[in-house]
Amino acid sequence: MEVKPRAQKLQTEIAAAMERLDIDALAKEHGELVSKSQEPAFWNDSAAAQKTMQKIAKLEARTKPWQELAADVDEVVELASSGDASLEAELGKQLDGAGKKFDGLKEELKFNGPYDDHDAIVSIHAGAGGTDAQDWTQMLLRMYTRYFENNGWKTKVVDESPGEEAGLKSVTLEVEGSFAYGKLKGEHGVHRLVRLSPFNADNLRQTSFAKVEVVPMIDKPDELEVDE
Repeated sequence: MEVKPRAQKLQTEIAAAMERLDIDALAKEHGELVSKSQEPAFWNDSAAAQKTMQKIAKLEARTKPWQELAADVDEVVELASSGDASLEAELGKQLDGAGKKFDGLKEELKFNGPYDDHDAIVSIHAGAGGTDAQDWTQMLLRMYTRYFENNGWKTKVVDESPGEEAGLKSVTLEVEGSFAYGKLKGEHGVHRLVRLSPFNADNLRQTSFAKVEVVPMIDKPDELEVDE
């Protein structure tokens, strides 16, 4: 297929995705908060100001990639409409790159739950299995932490209880990132590890358990309704 119809098709798909994600409304909110942050009295209440700056950063992370992608594809459509055949190969490469970026971004469309776009609180608790379970808890923490780092998310350990010989009895983290709860809620549950234990003299096979709890971080009381 020629570059122009491919680009127009991708342009339409991006516009539809941005409409579903309400990117224009989020971008408007971002602009309003940026304007507010530039007011002379903004930092008089430092706690409120910091929350606003965090909200600005989060909105920018949500909207900027989509806005840049849409602009890139609009440019390809415009150049492809010029009829300059010498640009065809270069525009094709640019369009392929935009297509891959869109494939990654449209994963966000899956996260349409009420709290999917929230930050998350992740807790890991050692279950049955003694020292092996506590070691398994620490292994899970390392794996999750590496995932958070690879995604550019911020983490903060708010509670930690070390194991008696090794590992951790429990640990709780606050995780800040784009669709953090939506992407992590599937990890909620009991995780099992079966291995030859390094913690007993006979090196016997040991089954260990750890429980992972993932809950959304809710800042506004009106977001949560408690059923009496």
